[in-house]
Amino acid sequence: GNHDYLVDPCSCSLNTEDCAQINDDITNLDYFYMPDSSYIVDHPELGLEVVALDMNYYTWVNHTCQYTSCEETCHEVLKARHDAAYELFYQRHGSSSRENLLVFSHYPTDYFWGAPD
Repeated sequence: GNHDYLVDPCSCSLNTEDCAQINDDITNLDYFYMPDSSYIVDHPELGLEVVALDMNYYTWVNHTCQYTSCEETCHEVLKARHDAAYELFYQRHGSSSRENLLVFSHYPTDYFWGAPD
């Protein structure tokens, strides 16, 4: 989560394998399943595709990065993840064959004041 960025090496690296909160092993029940900072999970049996988006850039970049060991890199990392999240959303919105698309992030959409339409 956003509060983890303060001490998680994830804020200083584009490699999400450095993130303490990433767990791509769905059978590992010691941690919640989160295979990447943004990701999709397909549920064909439900006609559903779940899209999870990392939107920490607009809401936390000015409240988090200054407390990390890599302030400038942190800004770049959060922006890159945010841009990738929007790209994933638009890609899945345009090409998902599922009847339902469930899209979520940690924040309500009115937090994205500087985001594209």
